Amino acid sequence: MIRTLQRRFILTAMIAISVFVLVLLGVTNGMNALSTHRQNMEILEELCAAAAGDPSAQPPEATSGDAEAERGQRRFNWFGVDLTDNYKNAAAYFIATVDAAGEIVSVDAVRISGDDGSLRPLVQGVLDRGEANGLTGAYRFKSTALPGGGSAYVFHDISYQRYAVVRVAYTSLLVGILCIEIMYFFVRVLARRAILPIAQNMERQKQFITDAGHELKTPVAIIMANTEAMELCTGETKWSRNIREQAQRLSGLTQNLLTLAKIDENTFRETVETVSLTDTVNNVTAMFIEPAALKHILIESDVAENVTLTANPDMMTRLISTLLDNAVKYASSDSTVFITLHPSEDGAAFVIKNRCDELPRCEPEKLFDRFYRADAARTQKKGGYGIGLSAAQAIVELHKGTISVQYEPENVIAFTVRL
Repeated sequence: MIRTLQRRFILTAMIAISVFVLVLLGVTNGMNALSTHRQNMEILEELCAAAAGDPSAQPPEATSGDAEAERGQRRFNWFGVDLTDNYKNAAAYFIATVDAAGEIVSVDAVRISGDDGSLRPLVQGVLDRGEANGLTGAYRFKSTALPGGGSAYVFHDISYQRYAVVRVAYTSLLVGILCIEIMYFFVRVLARRAILPIAQNMERQKQFITDAGHELKTPVAIIMANTEAMELCTGETKWSRNIREQAQRLSGLTQNLLTLAKIDENTFRETVETVSLTDTVNNVTAMFIEPAALKHILIESDVAENVTLTANPDMMTRLISTLLDNAVKYASSDSTVFITLHPSEDGAAFVIKNRCDELPRCEPEKLFDRFYRADAARTQKKGGYGIGLSAAQAIVELHKGTISVQYEPENVIAFTVRL
């Protein structure tokens, strides 16, 4: 139990940590990419303004401290490093002048490693597509009108900025993975200490149920034996009948509590074998024919031959007995309980249906809650104690199966088990 809780704790903690780290990395890299994009656009705008002859805009190499003051630029300093527009001084770009006819007049490649022959095809491709701004290769470009006619195309090389964004993303990813691994180590170390009090409390609760169940078995057996002996001497009376019925009820509750406790302890996984579900269903059905007949209930079965399953035989018997007992107990008088068993793709499917006087006023899955009773007043007219279906569900889940319940027309309730 401690190991199971420890694994769940580690899994939950690591999922939460991983999601947090990934979100943090995503936001950080997203903001970095957005900031880089804004910087590139600012540089491109200033270059276009300078190319158009705007006196208030100067190319990055001509920017001076006085010009910054005149333009009202904001200065800021991080860790003793002046970062005011320093990134603009490293801008790599070239300017292509185009006349009114759309012909390339000149290509100024002073601030870039390239020549007229290699850059002209790039400019001509943009002109042929009729684009005024956008991306082409490693360049972000924008056109601006010239005072004397024609236009200037400014091409800003953003390959280094792209590389920087990818490098930051790659580095942050490695750091994030390292942080997750370090956190995994600490979570593993602290997990057992964190869940130990909870595990100990759960173990004490399970041990209490087991001990209480075993302690109740002996007095219940003595009460039933003494009641039978008393009836042999004095005959059956309403008092002896009540004692016997309540003792049987307490015995059934004890058995289900012990079953749940043993399932929680996983003691039944060691005793699995090939079980004939066909024989099990037929044998259990035969046991309920007489009790059902006393209530004027008919049991009809459609059981396929040679249906087998690797399971715990005692648990399969208890599962089918619980569902059939529940069906007979709550079935309407003069009705029929239908039982079907057929092989399925991955095992077997068992269905049991019965018509009742009134369907439970709750969601179907609520019936599997421990000690839940559809009868809100919790009367004992039907003899149930609200734990049988919970035990059945635990048995099915122990065998990696599923159990479900559906409400059907004409007050029919159907339980389906897939194993």
